[in-house]
Parts: sequence; C-alpha cells; structure tokens
Amino acid sequence: MQRKGGGAPGAWRKGRRGRVRQLVFLDGMSRRDVARRLGISRDTVSKMCRYAAPPGYVRTKPVDRPKLGPLIGAIDAILDADDKAPVKQRHTAKRIWRRLRDEHGFAGGYTTVKDYVRRVRARLSEIARDVSGTGATAFIAMEQLADEVQALIVRLRSETDSKIRTAIAKELSRDRALLDRLSEFVSGRRLAPSLRGAA
Repeated sequence: MQRKGGGAPGAWRKGRRGRVRQLVFLDGMSRRDVARRLGISRDTVSKMCRYAAPPGYVRTKPVDRPKLGPLIGAIDAILDADDKAPVKQRHTAKRIWRRLRDEHGFAGGYTTVKDYVRRVRARLSEIARDVSGTGATAFIAMEQLADEVQALIVRLRSETDSKIRTAIAKELSRDRALLDRLSEFVSGRRLAPSLRGAA
C-alpha cells in the first residue's frame, strides 16, 4: 500500500517529521503548501515545525490518590523503619500492601502501593548513589528536589481551584518530608569539607 508521500507506510510515518521540517526550513515551502502536499493538517505542520521531537504528554496536576492518600504517612513510616533494618528484613511493596490491607483496612490495589513505593525508593537511591564519595550527587539531587518543592509552592499560590490546591499541597508535604529525610541521611555521612556547609 502506498501513501500520499510515497514509500511504505511505516517509513512515511517515521520520516514525516523530518520531511516536513526539511520542506519548510530548507526548501522554503509555505506550511500551507506542505500540508496540502503531504495531506496533513496545517496545525500538525505547525507543531512539527515548532518541536524537533514530539513534546509528549505532561500532567497538568498531580495524580490524585483517594484511597492511598490517607495512608501515605504509614507507608513512609514503614520505609523509614526499613532504612535502619538489615536488607533481608526490609519490606517489599507486596508486604507493605498486605500490612496496609490487614492493619488499616486498605481497599486499594497492589499496583497503587507498588508504584508509590517505587517512586519513593527511586528518589532515595538516586540521592544515595554517590553519597559514600564526596556527596556531590546527593547535594545535586537535593537541590533538584528543593527546586521541585519551590515550583510546587509557586503552583500552589497561583492555583484557584480548591481540589487542585489540595492535591498540590499533599504532594508538597510529601516532597518536604522526603527532603528532610534526605538531608538527615546525607548529614549522617562523612562529606567533603567544602560540602558540609551546604547541608
């Protein structure tokens, strides 16, 4: 099957963005002519010219967790206790889910807990990765997290919808708690003298 631009269907789609950009920027064709020639919308041509790569999906508000939200403190407490426990005695996400279900009557699914635990542990491992050396990676990650917290504060102040404000405030409190835990973790390590003052 041949498409309007010629070539196999897959090849036409993969090269369409490059072809559109070439026709507009290098060959000097108008966007209207390119749209007509390739059989696509002028809006699509404009987007392809604006972005070198597809912009992707960006969330407009944090994920709402109606079932997990009230128990995030309990999960964080379990993960805090796990930091001090031997590796073999630490909780898996499934074990945390079972404890939530048995001790707190949690009615949510396992994947909800697993995704949250994975997100928290990924942040912690990213920061702890280079702490044994100079600690520079830990401070860089902490600065990034602090920037995220600052961005959440700005969003919270500018938002007018109360539901979105509540969701942002929950995420902000989690990130602040994580930032506090990370700073305690880093301050307990031996750091280079130049980095001690930054903690």
